Amino acid sequence: MAVDVIFLSELVRELAGALEGGKIEKVNQPSRSELILTVKAGGARRDLYIGGIGSGGRICLTEREYDRPSEPPMFCMLLRKHLVGARITSLTQTEGERIVELSLDAPGMFGEGEKRGLIIELFGRNANAILTDGDGIITDCLYRSGGAMEDRAILPGMKYRYPDNLHPIPQTSKLLEEYIKSGLNSPSAFIDGYYGEKAEEERRRRRTGDISKRVKTLRDRTERRVEAQREELLETEKREYYRECGDIITTNIHAMKKGQGVLKAFDYYSEDGSEREIKLDPLKTPQENAAAYYKSYTKLKNAVTHLTREIEKGEREVFYLDSVLDELSRASTLREVTGIKEELEAAGVIRSGGGKKKELGRREGPMRFISSTGTLIRVGRNNLENDRLTLKDSAATDVWLHAQKIHGSHAVISCAGSQPDEATLSEAASLAAWFSQGRDSGKVPVDYALVKHVKKPSGARPGMVIYTNYRTVIARPDGELCDRLRQK
Repeated sequence: MAVDVIFLSELVRELAGALEGGKIEKVNQPSRSELILTVKAGGARRDLYIGGIGSGGRICLTEREYDRPSEPPMFCMLLRKHLVGARITSLTQTEGERIVELSLDAPGMFGEGEKRGLIIELFGRNANAILTDGDGIITDCLYRSGGAMEDRAILPGMKYRYPDNLHPIPQTSKLLEEYIKSGLNSPSAFIDGYYGEKAEEERRRRRTGDISKRVKTLRDRTERRVEAQREELLETEKREYYRECGDIITTNIHAMKKGQGVLKAFDYYSEDGSEREIKLDPLKTPQENAAAYYKSYTKLKNAVTHLTREIEKGEREVFYLDSVLDELSRASTLREVTGIKEELEAAGVIRSGGGKKKELGRREGPMRFISSTGTLIRVGRNNLENDRLTLKDSAATDVWLHAQKIHGSHAVISCAGSQPDEATLSEAASLAAWFSQGRDSGKVPVDYALVKHVKKPSGARPGMVIYTNYRTVIARPDGELCDRLRQK
């Protein structure tokens, strides 16, 4: 349901009251079709969302978090150049049209004031944002259209022209009716919720798919490398044969001649005392042939140590990447997906966007639950949170839980050194099972131990720990219990 002319008038009335006279402090472009203007007005900072192009287009105040790309698009840079520091002198709707105009007093290139306009056209898939100068000449726009010879070309250097009246004013507004039914007293809050949740879910799915694809590609590549290394390791089993050949050549060196291509000699390594046939390089002396076999032995012997270390490292990497894929499969909000992306950037798995380094994992913090007997249970959302929850933010005498031998979240019962009651332990185990790879199982073994018995190996990936002095309970993953105990 697109924003119609009638409902837009309600929106514009609210936006004008909130933003006129305000100063634009920031401009961001979260995606190709979205803009965020941060405006300080009346002592408060408000984010003005412009976008939703492709889903009808909308403009509203928002409190949602959006990406702030470290390398903004060119149009965003242009808006920052001309609009940061500008004051909104008026915010109006073009009569009978789905067009919102922001009239601006901008600082100008050298500090002198200049007039600017930002025109928002909300024409469904043809929605646009157009920056003009004081004479109505287009500086640039989000989407360019038309040719220089057309009457209504939206191109830099062209005079902005209003469209012909192709959008008849509706007699009623279904959106306005829905807004009245909602009981909300803010058109922005209504439209932000109406479209924003769907848009956020779409962004979550798109970002989850993008990150999952990258992680799966890296995981499969790592697994193929490990498999190749395992095959190389099998080849090293020949090393003893090479050493034995070197020994037999050395023993028979007095009876050998240069230019000899084969040595047939008693094999004192065989159980039946048979003869061994050893290939020789006729261009080498007997001593050089023996040295060549010893060299092959030493090379394979050293390869065993190297390959074993690399295989273990690769297996740990595959295990970690599988844990990330499990996190992504359970992420239900865009914030959770963003937290996982930050985790991958911190771990060096994917390249960060650059710019100023952010405090990682700061977006939400662990999920909080209150057991039926009033005890706090916290559960990590991703591996970074798991590390912080278990290793930094919990007392040594709290109780730590994790699904046994499968990927899952860390859970901690805040029990201040006392033994948790049976109900709390059972509920915490159920939560650990629910937020694990075993969510769809009927029963999941869950290990629990005091936090002081949980350690992180040196150099281990986020979320990877070892633990001792533990016990195991069988828990049933319970989503309804999760909803009932979760602290809002």
